[in-house]
Amino acid sequence: MATDIANSYIAAVLEHLPEADLVLDNFHLVKWFNDKLTVLRRQLYGLANKTGKAVLKGSRWLLHKGPDNLKQHADPKKDEHIRLQKVLELNEPLAIGYYMKERFRLLFQCLEKDSAEVELDSWIRKAARIGIKIFKDEANKLRLWK
Repeated sequence: MATDIANSYIAAVLEHLPEADLVLDNFHLVKWFNDKLTVLRRQLYGLANKTGKAVLKGSRWLLHKGPDNLKQHADPKKDEHIRLQKVLELNEPLAIGYYMKERFRLLFQCLEKDSAEVELDSWIRKAARIGIKIFKDEANKLRLWK
């Protein structure tokens, strides 16, 4: 049974379909992770100086996009690759978060269950070690869901 990650959906499946295999779909998992990345970006924005805030302003959707969906533009101020790079250069925790999000997103391209499981375990261990509370919390949640 594929489901959203909301606790109410999970509880309903577990209660009414106890024999079903519960699968959390990749769309909702990546969205969940993007939401956490947004929380981190807001925290960092609050701590940034004036220059940092100018770079971070408007970066939310850039951070949500995969590199393959970033738009090129002749004007460097509008080129999403350049803008994202400036955001990631500004703050190491945000860069780590973005790359962890991308690594998480790519997990769903694994063709073999065993390789996906190895990659997920590796992701969870890395997220728990990087020293960013949001990722440690999410690693713990993924460990439980797994």
